[in-house]
Amino acid sequence: MEVNKVFAPDQPIKSCKEDILGRKSFAQSLGDAILNYKEKESIVVGLFGEWGSGKTSLINMALEHINDVSRGKTSDDKPIIIKFNPWNYSDQNQLIIQFFRQLSVTLRKPGYSKDVKKAGEWLEIYGKFFEAFTFIPIVGPLAHILSSMSKNIGAAAKAWDNLKSNDLNSIRAKLNQLLNKQPHKIVIVIDDIDRLNDTEIRQIFQLVKSLGDFPNTIYLLAFDKNVVINALMRVQEGYGLEYLEKVVQIPFEVPLIPKQKVEELLFSQLNQSLEGTVKAKWDHDHWSRIYNAGLKCFFRNIRDVNRYINTFQFGFEIVKDEVNPVDFSAITAIQVFMPEVFYGIRDNKEIFSGIYYELQRSDERRAQDKARCEEIISRANEPSPEVLKGLLQKLFPKLVSIYGNTIYGPEWLDEWREACRICSPDVFDVFFRLSLPRGEMSQK
Repeated sequence: MEVNKVFAPDQPIKSCKEDILGRKSFAQSLGDAILNYKEKESIVVGLFGEWGSGKTSLINMALEHINDVSRGKTSDDKPIIIKFNPWNYSDQNQLIIQFFRQLSVTLRKPGYSKDVKKAGEWLEIYGKFFEAFTFIPIVGPLAHILSSMSKNIGAAAKAWDNLKSNDLNSIRAKLNQLLNKQPHKIVIVIDDIDRLNDTEIRQIFQLVKSLGDFPNTIYLLAFDKNVVINALMRVQEGYGLEYLEKVVQIPFEVPLIPKQKVEELLFSQLNQSLEGTVKAKWDHDHWSRIYNAGLKCFFRNIRDVNRYINTFQFGFEIVKDEVNPVDFSAITAIQVFMPEVFYGIRDNKEIFSGIYYELQRSDERRAQDKARCEEIISRANEPSPEVLKGLLQKLFPKLVSIYGNTIYGPEWLDEWREACRICSPDVFDVFFRLSLPRGEMSQK
């Protein structure tokens, strides 16, 4: 089996045909909401969802639906769709300049009406106003400062040629007139706003609400609502939510992905990853105990599944003949989602593997080992310490002896070694092969 055959790229889907989570109808409803808006005034639609919740996939499906519905319309009735990626630009001045430049270039493309193209030309002038007055650097090599000044002064001179008889308000009025008269709805999509810094986030909303609120424009903004509210609170004197509500008129919340759908995707991809593995090595009862003890808590969305599967597949291909696949699935989840706990386990083999022999059963020794376990478990924020402790006890039976009175005898060591369990001292290190120094050779 080729390793890269099952790698799952963390990329959004582009079409409803790829939808495996049943969110096609929601995306189409979002598209219909945009298509059905007939007023001339600019409006802002917000799509709220956490990172990894599939906002970009929903946008792609919504835009696909808009294009499908518009296919039967005349060219004048079709919406103009513009995707603006603000995170491509490193400073605030660039963000504003590039926004108007992209609008200008798009509206001047062949096939659009005379009014649309004229609006594109005026948008270039509008954008030049901001470009002409970007800040001149106050520190740095003299040649660089002079070069920047010369460039900005030259741009300013050109802008002033257009602004002699037309101040900014006049240009804005001309733009409003042209965009109001032309028949197209201009749909401007700005995704992943929550990737920006606090000041840039506020600037995007100022851009949408003040500088770019032209007639016949519909903004579709996608972001994690809590991240943006917190960012706005830091730059808006504590009024993050109020500010956001003034900007976004139509809010949509990304529908939660049903746990069943996430599990179906996880199990399907895990089965693909295990193709070619001896079926006798997969203990369904052991898997059920491990999964229900806490493994299921790690997977909330598709991004979690993809991150996990990619790491699992990469590592499992190297050691699949030497490890218990159920145990490897569990320790990989710990590695991906709580690496500090993973390193704590790796570096404390004597606590997690094997059994307590007679000479090691003192209350003092168990108290020391328990304290060490508690410290390692405390490194994780999620899941809860009790859930994580339950999962680790299923992986490492020695912890049951640390936290309770159950004692495993020496006869268990042979069984664990034969099953290639992570709790076997002879197999433990294999599970951490990729984190060991170079030069470690496979036992095989």
